[in-house]
Amino acid sequence: WGHYHEIGHNHQDDMWTFEGTGEVTVNLFTLYVYDKLNKARPADRAFDDASNLKRWKEFKANNPSHDKWKGDAFLALVMYAQMQNAFGWEPYKKVFREYDALPQNERPRSQQDRRDQWMIRMSRAVGRNLGPFFEAWHMPITPEAKAQVANLPRWMPNGMD
Repeated sequence: WGHYHEIGHNHQDDMWTFEGTGEVTVNLFTLYVYDKLNKARPADRAFDDASNLKRWKEFKANNPSHDKWKGDAFLALVMYAQMQNAFGWEPYKKVFREYDALPQNERPRSQQDRRDQWMIRMSRAVGRNLGPFFEAWHMPITPEAKAQVANLPRWMPNGMD
């Protein structure tokens, strides 16, 4: 885990690594390498659907907040793993390429912009409205961002709705 984690820091980008996720988004690359090189999918490890749901229920039962979410890197990683389990790696790759191609004037400027753009871009990449899912994890998303994906079918992992 450690080597893949450290290499992952070389691939992170501030545009989609918002406050509290520096030690979270790095592990997307850790999970990806485990999946592709070690043939150990995230769902086969500690991030299977049942474990993810259990972590969310524990979070939900104990005064959930965005601060609590971002204060626990492995809890926060569950949210990302849930999307990966449901939609695979392609949406992540697509969104990362979108960010790489963004002109300077379209790049997120604030923490709120980063969260909003991440939710919007991932929603469009998977063709589903992830707004309710982000809300379930207490991710602060603006009404304007939610409106941009409101036309997409709502998505929520089994057991979270």
